[in-house]
Amino acid sequence: MDATYAGDYRLTGSDALYFYKGDTDITMDYSVIDSIKESTDLDISIFYKDTRILTTLTDENGARMVGTGIAPQIFKSVYEDGQEAFYNNTVIFGTPYYTYYIPLVSSHGNVQGIIAAARPSANVNKTIRSYILILAGIALVLTSLMIFIVISITKPMTRSIESIFAFVKEASGGNETVTLDENVLRRQDELGEIGESVLMMQRSMRSMMESDPLTGLFNRRSAHRKIAPIVAKARNSSESFCICIGDIDFFKHVNDTYGHDAGDEVLIKVADIIREHMKNLGFVSRWGGEEFLMVFDRTSLLMAESSLWGLLDKIRAAEIRYDNYVIKVTMSYGVSEWDKKESVDDLIRSADDKLYYAKNSGRNRVVSKIETGENDGNSEENDL
Repeated sequence: MDATYAGDYRLTGSDALYFYKGDTDITMDYSVIDSIKESTDLDISIFYKDTRILTTLTDENGARMVGTGIAPQIFKSVYEDGQEAFYNNTVIFGTPYYTYYIPLVSSHGNVQGIIAAARPSANVNKTIRSYILILAGIALVLTSLMIFIVISITKPMTRSIESIFAFVKEASGGNETVTLDENVLRRQDELGEIGESVLMMQRSMRSMMESDPLTGLFNRRSAHRKIAPIVAKARNSSESFCICIGDIDFFKHVNDTYGHDAGDEVLIKVADIIREHMKNLGFVSRWGGEEFLMVFDRTSLLMAESSLWGLLDKIRAAEIRYDNYVIKVTMSYGVSEWDKKESVDDLIRSADDKLYYAKNSGRNRVVSKIETGENDGNSEENDL
């Protein structure tokens, strides 16, 4: 949450309450906790004082259980005493959970609320039983082998089992950076096969990551998820939002001239400039290749276009250093405003059409409107 939204939490309003983090209204923004729920199967709740404000927990009708309270003893130990707490017997709305609570501390050191991560006890116990069966099978094999092999072979095997167990524990707990001992992978036996299997599990978890590995921006998958609450908010207000697709001009020329490593450095630098520019305006994601998708929240087309020209000035002025080279690039942008009738896909296609128009009409520009009678942007682009 801190990486996504800057500032402290606060609750405002009298009749209708609004939950803010810094200057951002996150009252109905479940994107962060839903992504954690999807990738870890953990239920997340954020309490402001003793009231559940954001949660992945739902009732039998699918409604989120916001506005509910917390057990008094948990509130006292975590909120009032400022202590982290783990419970293996918490009952939430009639269901037993393993739950971990930590105090939510502001930048001034004051406890504002509580964050809870929970998993149903039945799921945890099932996982534990699976691990016990795996370990029991390995232990049985080890016991049989210890009759026939020398201690010098037994010790490395035991270390491999411990490495596998530690790896599985860390990976299943959500640690995506944990590595498996190379000695395990070099084994030509069942333990080596188990090692390969748990590595496949880790790769599957990494495939669900929400960020682009090169630039650190949101990836295409997470961009769609982040747009959804912006659309929902715009439908119920008089405010609108804009979507822009930007493309680095002549990027193929950069790769051909300086090499793909230099191209990667250009992508990283451009991503950093756009990320900094989009702070407090919306968000940016890497859309694919050298394309970036920007979403301007609560912004008119005129405001978004003006902001993009300012961003283009920053891109033009940037000097990207690679080895002994100084590389300068420009970008082309197509931007469209949502009109409350079209779908998000239609809006993205509109921005994409304007991007192609910008490319075909000279590049290094922002296009918010395709002039009547001109090329509509759908012809093939020859990006040298």
